[in-house]
Amino acid sequence: MADPLPARLEIARVDCALLDAVLTFTFDPRELANLVGNEACACPRGIVSLAHRACHEDAAAARRLERVLDRLHAREVKRLAELGLDAWADEALEADERTPELLAGRIWALATCDEPGASALRRSVGRALFLDGLLAIRDRGCRAGGEGR
Repeated sequence: MADPLPARLEIARVDCALLDAVLTFTFDPRELANLVGNEACACPRGIVSLAHRACHEDAAAARRLERVLDRLHAREVKRLAELGLDAWADEALEADERTPELLAGRIWALATCDEPGASALRRSVGRALFLDGLLAIRDRGCRAGGEGR
């Protein structure tokens, strides 16, 4: 019999920045709006915000999103459970492949991991995502004719 997955955090307890990254990398905005039952907002950022809020305020929507994310990212969650946090992190952080789907799976696996040491790695990944986002915004401004400062 296979070993059960180790304890995992529920979606409402997932680090907010990592949750937003997973939602953004995993879903098309329309798909995400359908999952949380709100198609009124057309802005992708607004849809992610609505879904994020639903994870904290709407138990049914939170369970639905968590089940979908668990199903879509089962490979990385299982891989983390099989390898253990340290070996999985070494492999995940050194990988050259960085597709949105793979990143989403790795972030979801880490974000829901309740092993000792996971919180420090989550903080590190969250900071890296934040910095990468800031650099992308800056670079977009430079490509659009803005002056780098």
